[in-house]
Amino acid sequence: MNSHNTALHRSVLIAGATGGIGSACTNAFANLGWTVFAGHRPDSTRTTTATSVFQIPLDITDASSIAEAVTATSELLSGQPLTALLHCAGIAAAGPLLMTSADLIQSQMACNLLGPTAVTQAFLPYLDRRGAAVVFLGSPLGHHVRPYAGAYAASKYALRAVAETLRMELVPLRVAVHLIEPDKVDTPIWDRVVEQFDQTWNASPVWLRNTYPHARQTVHGWRDVVRQSPDGTTAPQVAQCIVDHILHSLTEFATHEVGTET
Repeated sequence: MNSHNTALHRSVLIAGATGGIGSACTNAFANLGWTVFAGHRPDSTRTTTATSVFQIPLDITDASSIAEAVTATSELLSGQPLTALLHCAGIAAAGPLLMTSADLIQSQMACNLLGPTAVTQAFLPYLDRRGAAVVFLGSPLGHHVRPYAGAYAASKYALRAVAETLRMELVPLRVAVHLIEPDKVDTPIWDRVVEQFDQTWNASPVWLRNTYPHARQTVHGWRDVVRQSPDGTTAPQVAQCIVDHILHSLTEFATHEVGTET
């Protein structure tokens, strides 16, 4: 049997492996017997002790950290290719754009757009040329905007453009590109969204707060809706969707390979 079609040599690098969806993906791939390179910020808390999971310090907004992560991962691969690259790292800035500082917008773009692009460029040479996959986490806000989510939506619109471009450009390298767009997922990111919004709100001048009197209630309400929604999606469900997309891609590559050889 072709080793590409066995779990033994399959591996995935997960950027943002300690977040809600990232942690669920780490567990899902580890349970399948994959080798998981769990990329995480140095100051984050690791959530698994599985022997098939290797902790890789990775700040996707720092070029030197990305380079060090590539070196560490390639050494652990020991000449084997990487099967998949999964982008789960991200932040969400909330608030009226007139209240949102340039620094916060830059951080939003650095983490949600520039970081995933840079990580993909850095790890691409290590992806399996017999068939591999890259997965980006998008959002429904990458298709339409709503008040008080402009910076986040802008980053997801741009990420969708990157994913769609790479989907075409990586065909010669036999790398499938997927953009998964989960909605209403209850993860810790919502607490950070509310905390960041409150800081932005409190630092804003009175005239701006008077201009947007319902902004605070609206943003806080997003978290409540997600946590109380009966049709919400769980992080493990998103992880399973990602697993299914990747496995389908690998099956398609393997089927085409067999068909070519016969």
